[in-house]
This record gives sequence, C-alpha cells and structure tokens, in this order.
Amino acid sequence: PIRSMGNCVGCGGIRAAEGAIAVLEKPRWKPPDAALMHIAKDHLRGMVLDLRAPGLPFEDSRSPWSGLSGILLALPALATPMPIEKATWFLTAVLSVMADYVYVNNCNVVHGIDRAFASYNVVRMFLL
Repeated sequence: PIRSMGNCVGCGGIRAAEGAIAVLEKPRWKPPDAALMHIAKDHLRGMVLDLRAPGLPFEDSRSPWSGLSGILLALPALATPMPIEKATWFLTAVLSVMADYVYVNNCNVVHGIDRAFASYNVVRMFLL
C-alpha cells in the first residue's frame, strides 16, 4: 500500500485517500520556492498534526544503512569535550536510529520527536 505523511492508519492520519490521489496525479514542475514551501508544510504537519506517522510513501522501508547512518550521528560526540554537546549528539543518534530503523514502518511518537529534534539541531548549527 502507498502511504504518505498523514496517512498512518490507526494513529490519527489526516486522510488515507489523499496519498493515493497524489500518487496517481501527474507530477508538475514547481518553482524552487514552491517546492521548499511544500517540504516545510509537510515537515510542520509531521511535527504538529501527525506526530506519529513515519511519513514514508511505501510500507517496507527498513534498511541497515539507515540504522548505520543514525549511529554515525554519534561520532561528533567523540570530538567535543563539552558534556551538553556530547549528550546532544548522542540523543540525536538514538532518536535517528529509533525513528529511521526501529520504528520506520510503524506509527510511533518517536517520528515526531525526531523531526522536532532534527529541526532544533539545524537551527542550532546555523547559529554556531
């Protein structure tokens, strides 16, 4: 079955038919600013309205590479002497592995927490 952000059955998804219709529609070219706004809206919807949805368009998404890339997010913790910074990178790695490998095909609140924490880290990196 096709599943998109907000179509997680059993965890308060927006509309199940919305994703199926989007797949059947012909993709249209959008200017970059419209594409970025669409991504921002999907991201915000995933953090606010459908916190538990995985947001993937297909069912079987588990990949060992996703788990490994999440573990690699803990590497900066080895380079910093500050305990808060170490904890931030370690928590980033744990949330990433949980959302992108352990619960990738299931509805779980860890997806929304991972999105929120990733957004926080992006803003934090820009401010450094």
